[in-house]
Amino acid sequence: MGKAMVAPSRGHTIPRLELYAAVLSVEIADYILKHLHVKLDRVRFFTDSRVVLGYICNRTRRFYTYISNRVERILRSSQPSQWSYVDTNHNPADVGTRGVAAEKVYESHCLKGPSVRIIDSDPLPTMDYAMQNPDEDKEVRPDVTTIMTKTLVEKDSLIWDPIALRDFPLSPGW
Repeated sequence: MGKAMVAPSRGHTIPRLELYAAVLSVEIADYILKHLHVKLDRVRFFTDSRVVLGYICNRTRRFYTYISNRVERILRSSQPSQWSYVDTNHNPADVGTRGVAAEKVYESHCLKGPSVRIIDSDPLPTMDYAMQNPDEDKEVRPDVTTIMTKTLVEKDSLIWDPIALRDFPLSPGW
């Protein structure tokens, strides 16, 4: 099953569109698994966007709402280990958006999917899925470092004087 969509003319960056495609992938997988009535051993997802892989495999950085909601949706239906990188030249999804001559449709990746070599290969090491320039990505919240100061008070340094407290006026609201 496949689905191709035309990108809006403006308003979305390429990483946002690629992330939406990943969301669409897990939604289609959920639909297929629900209606197929066959137990599958594994489900793999492929993307040609290393930025999206960085978002999905991220465990340290926070995102703004748009990205955060979509990554959460992807992780609700898949694990980062199910995601792999596929080169743009071998990505069957690109056929739907870039087009192919009618006589070459049956030879294209669109109907066959990625080659068996790509499907059966182990996923790339996790370090290859690292975020791509997180400090320059406007979708990533900046790192904020906070420092907490704590003052320690010795037990013996506190003076308890009930007589002095008796003369201390307490007002309502204290």
